[in-house]
Amino acid sequence: MAAMWHWSSGKDNYKYYVGGIEKDAETFLIIGSNEPVSAWILRRLHDENKVTEWRNRMVTIENHWRENDALEILTIKERMWLAQEMQRGDLSNLQFMQKVFNKFVPTTVVYLGGSSVIECKENLIEGAKSNIMIMLNIFECARILKEKNGVSPVILYELPFYKDLTHYHVFKQVNEGNARVYWHDHQIPSVGFRFPPVYGVGCETEEKTDFRTDFTQSIQSAVFEGDFTFTFGGKHHLSYADDVAKIFLEFARLRTLSGAFTVSIDGDEISIEDWVKLVEEAVPSSKGRIKLEEEKLPKQDLEREEGDKLESFLPEIQKTPFVEGIKKTVEIYSKKKKK
Repeated sequence: MAAMWHWSSGKDNYKYYVGGIEKDAETFLIIGSNEPVSAWILRRLHDENKVTEWRNRMVTIENHWRENDALEILTIKERMWLAQEMQRGDLSNLQFMQKVFNKFVPTTVVYLGGSSVIECKENLIEGAKSNIMIMLNIFECARILKEKNGVSPVILYELPFYKDLTHYHVFKQVNEGNARVYWHDHQIPSVGFRFPPVYGVGCETEEKTDFRTDFTQSIQSAVFEGDFTFTFGGKHHLSYADDVAKIFLEFARLRTLSGAFTVSIDGDEISIEDWVKLVEEAVPSSKGRIKLEEEKLPKQDLEREEGDKLESFLPEIQKTPFVEGIKKTVEIYSKKKKK
């Protein structure tokens, strides 16, 4: 049964008809859509819209736009539509954010932006602005929206996976604390996710300059017949980016969320040596072209931050095995190579 779109009279809520019955659509406000997980969330929402009667509206807000490779999986028409719905402005400006919230009335807000560890160290004030002020604006806009409409959007955001003494980690602790206060004082539901580095198409171009992009870059180099050298070794926790995106969407639809939660997404652990073997099995022609510099090992004694167990919310959630995740990534890159 076809769903028909229209703008409802008097309000700027998205509506559609199924069998002549008017329904509200889910509206996802994605802040920082050029982050890999955000891009995969958008991809999943677009895929849902292709096969179901239920419809998702996707609105993105950006300080600046940098298209991510994950978005290239979308059709040209979908990317054009996404660009039309994009709102550009200063995310640290409360008045600008209020206008966006009032216009689109989001049911879910996803924020995966903010300055990285290195960026916060290089520009502390900008780091505080992008990590703390933007999150405060999100919560404040949610509070104002709830006072106006009686319903608050669910706020989903990122927290550090590992413990460390940096300004970035302190800024994220402030966000976690503010989330608890906004639930205590105003009943604004939120979930802060602690997830490990992610891999998959789109993760090779992440702006945050650290070793996390190497896993995906090694697959990309294998497919495009280039050489690649890991500058670190040891064992690391990883998650397939699409798995994390799926978890975000599952939580967005948990209508029973009552609180400000922190949830751990464990991922799986793998050594660099085993990772290289799996990539070589997926792309046999890459054998011998992916190398390691064992003398440049990062510290491996990082302690993980604690959070609520994912399984207590989603007991049946499944993880993509490394073999399958690497295979999927190879297939996408191979299609791009043929273009």
